[in-house]
Amino acid sequence: MSKRHFSLFGLLLIFVLNGLGPVNAEKKEVVVLKALFDQKIATWTDVFSSEFLKAVPEKKIQEFVTLYQSKLGHLQEAIDKKGKFDLLFSSGKAPCTISFNEHGLVKSLWLGNWTLFDDTPNKLADEWKKLPGVVSVTVTRNGSDTILDLNGNSPLGVGSAFKLFILKAYRQALASGTLRVDEILPLRSEWFSLPSGLLQSWPAGTPITLETYANLMISLSDNTATDHLLNRIGRANVEAVAPQRVRPFLGTMEMFRLKYGAAKYSGAFLKADEKGKRELLTRLASESISVADISEKPVFINKIEWLISTAELCRVIYELRKDPAIAINPGLVQKKAWALCGYKGGSETGVLNYTLVLQKTPSSDIFCISATINDSEKSVDEETFTELFIRFLSLIETGKLG
Repeated sequence: MSKRHFSLFGLLLIFVLNGLGPVNAEKKEVVVLKALFDQKIATWTDVFSSEFLKAVPEKKIQEFVTLYQSKLGHLQEAIDKKGKFDLLFSSGKAPCTISFNEHGLVKSLWLGNWTLFDDTPNKLADEWKKLPGVVSVTVTRNGSDTILDLNGNSPLGVGSAFKLFILKAYRQALASGTLRVDEILPLRSEWFSLPSGLLQSWPAGTPITLETYANLMISLSDNTATDHLLNRIGRANVEAVAPQRVRPFLGTMEMFRLKYGAAKYSGAFLKADEKGKRELLTRLASESISVADISEKPVFINKIEWLISTAELCRVIYELRKDPAIAINPGLVQKKAWALCGYKGGSETGVLNYTLVLQKTPSSDIFCISATINDSEKSVDEETFTELFIRFLSLIETGKLG
């Protein structure tokens, strides 16, 4: 494609989508771009200004969308890089800028020349190694065949990805008859946590089933749901299915209090043996803490965290591959493109994890991929880390891992 064509498109493609609304709290720019490339714009005048449509009719816009899709495949993600975007397709990427006018319509949209990927697992691993901090990646096929092992057995902070082990313990309790999916557990004020999630803003006493807690814990990473389910299952029962090093198995509010509460607690916790840690958690329960106390810098991410390896996360999500809770939020993939997909991730300052189980067709191989990055000094390079992860997903989706 000539530069003239790119310039014409870039100068004229301008305006926004009032009708779609936010999707999973994504930025408006991302919502528009995904709608455009997913062919989900039903009323073009709700997306593009009349001035634009006079200059570049709907047919011409669709030609550009079709051209990019024919060269690059379907759009998987739009990654914000400080005002600019990388559009990641299944076979390549293209730079993009987009802005809006005062009426909430796209004011400008520029699509740059595309780059086709020539990725292999080893090439992507080499790129992951260049990132600041510590990176661990494990990719398995059918639960046993390891495709990629980059520090896969190294325990790192994984944030909310630890919730997969609570889900596993919950399913075991259901199977044994100890718990029931329709059991009502009213919200208890002493088990409220801080966001993420929504239950922390609901009134105490609200009746909620255990299955609802499980679904919210995984799909929305609801911390209050997590702590209620953990307490109902029992810490010992979760520890029985989790790595032994993650003991005592902390709830989310316990982690918040240890990291961001009184310094005496974190210091004492680090020095204590397992018995002492458990005793300290009992005293810690009355410690008051709020969102305002959360630090914007990494805090004890290699000492007070859920330290779990990507190999362990691959194993647990493979075991849970048919669990309905992990299928609600597909994470970084489009659910319609897969016969089976399940996702859980985790993050805090200095920590990021993505863990997925994927199967392209009902008869194809099942892949698990878990990737973690930790940086004890500063925020991680989320944009590059995520791009590399999505590019690896493209290898699976396009059958290049066979």
